[in-house]
Amino acid sequence: MKNPAPYPHLFFLTGPIQGGKSSLAAELARVWKKQGGKAGGFLAPGLMQEGERTGFNLQRVSRDQQIPLARKTGPASWFTFRRFSFNPEAFRIGMHWLREDLQNGADLLIIDEVGPLELQGRGWRKVLDHFASVPELLQLWVVRKAVLEEFKKLWPVPEEQILDLQETQPEDVLLYLNRQWKKSDKRR
Repeated sequence: MKNPAPYPHLFFLTGPIQGGKSSLAAELARVWKKQGGKAGGFLAPGLMQEGERTGFNLQRVSRDQQIPLARKTGPASWFTFRRFSFNPEAFRIGMHWLREDLQNGADLLIIDEVGPLELQGRGWRKVLDHFASVPELLQLWVVRKAVLEEFKKLWPVPEEQILDLQETQPEDVLLYLNRQWKKSDKRR
C-alpha cells in the first residue's frame, strides 16, 4: 500500500528568476476568485528600472494593498541579504494579512516568493513551517527553481504537486489547482 503524500495540500509553483511566477500566481488568484473561491496571501511583484531589477513589493492577494518589501538600497532599519535590503515591517504586515485572510475564509493561500532567505530561517520561514502543518488549507508557494530541491527536502511534496513554468502551460496549472480545490471542498 502506498503511503499518502505528507503534504497533499501544498503545491510549489517554480521557474527561473524573472520567469513569470508572480504573474501566474496573480492570474491564479484572479481565476480562483472568479470561480467562487477566496484566495489569500501575497505576491511579490518585481520592480524594474532601465532593465534592471531594483526591488520587490509585497502585494496582498485579497485586497488592493501593498508595501515595499525589498530594494537594492533601503533605510538603515532594513536588513540586508545578498543584493537587497529587506523591510522588516513588510514581514510583520504580511503575517497580519495572512491571519486576516484566514479569518475571512481564504481557501487558497498564496505565498510568493520563497527562496534562499527562508532556507536560512529568515523571511517567511516561520510562516511556512506553520502552514505546512495545516492540511485543510490548499496552498501555493512560489519557489525559485534554483532552490527547489532544498525546499523538497524540507517539505517533501510529490512531483505532481510541483508546477514548473518551464514544463507546464499556465492553463494547465489553473485546471490542476481547480481540481484540487474541488477535492478540498469534499474534505471539509
